[in-house]
Amino acid sequence: MCARDTVRRRFCGSRSWKPATEEIIFDKTVLLGLFDGDHEAAAEIIADFLGDAPRLIATLREAVESGDHACVRRQAHTLKGASANVGAQALRMLSARLEELSAAGSLETAPGLTRDIEQSFGQLAETVQAPAARPREC
Repeated sequence: MCARDTVRRRFCGSRSWKPATEEIIFDKTVLLGLFDGDHEAAAEIIADFLGDAPRLIATLREAVESGDHACVRRQAHTLKGASANVGAQALRMLSARLEELSAAGSLETAPGLTRDIEQSFGQLAETVQAPAARPREC
């Protein structure tokens, strides 16, 4: 079974998840709203996002390490938009913060934010692919 099938199978049972003091990691209703409740289409989109985001995050990390403000801003903006589209609220918020910093010409806290972005993505992937998230509606 490929990763996309695993996400599709488990997506239907996953819920929005929010640690007590943090932004929502994944808000399934955002993604389902884009597809009028079509769980299959939403599962394909989140699977694509989970496949594509690591490349964006790696490029973002490299740009931060090299101090390339323009590239950091572009990558953070792209990640922010993609995260918003799939309901990855914490990832969207962190990406927006990094985009703002780079636009202001300051990358001092960017390495820490990049680590937070990587951690948030990991939490998102775990939330969407969690074995406990069994299909209920599909």
